Amino acid sequence: MDPVLVEVEQLPEDPQHKPEDAIPQETNNNTTADQDDELGNIIDHGCLADGDCVKGRYCYTGTQNSRCQPCKETDVSCTRDVECCGDQLCVWGQCTQNATKGEAGSTCRYQSDCSPDLCCALHEALRFAVCSAKPIERERCLDASNHLMEMLSWDARGEGPRKHCPCAGDLHCQHLGRGSMCLKGEDSSEEDLTDSLYSEIDYIL
Repeated sequence: MDPVLVEVEQLPEDPQHKPEDAIPQETNNNTTADQDDELGNIIDHGCLADGDCVKGRYCYTGTQNSRCQPCKETDVSCTRDVECCGDQLCVWGQCTQNATKGEAGSTCRYQSDCSPDLCCALHEALRFAVCSAKPIERERCLDASNHLMEMLSWDARGEGPRKHCPCAGDLHCQHLGRGSMCLKGEDSSEEDLTDSLYSEIDYIL
């Protein structure tokens, strides 16, 4: 065999390119990848409830899955208080500072969540329940006794959100002609009250 070829085959391996040197580097890459995955899970991992998310995030329930989302700043759209950052509350569908729980527009699940002069009712535009004003004297109302679906929308004890608020105070919702109005008593004739109701309907239309 050619002595030159033998000498080439017997050259020592370069210590800078040993296969075992690549192992620690691969481990480091795996460690970095694991850290990135862990960070991603903290920010956007699946959840079942808000308690599954770290502070400053809430559980967003989508159509197909749920995930933790960062909290929202002032004036950003919301549906729940927990979606808003810090001490903000969701009022009239927006994260609001210096708000008070139970005031008009604040979110609610029960009648007790609202101030006594308000009621927890579904808001047609927002599509969730908020504390709403009860209609006062001579304002339009819905006579729940004549609407089966209205009664079925309440829970068994009447503590959940309603579709419509009842009349304020000791007023009663009385049916007059084409609609109903909150009234205190028989201090006005039915004709006068009906005219008042029609005028209000015409004004709205």
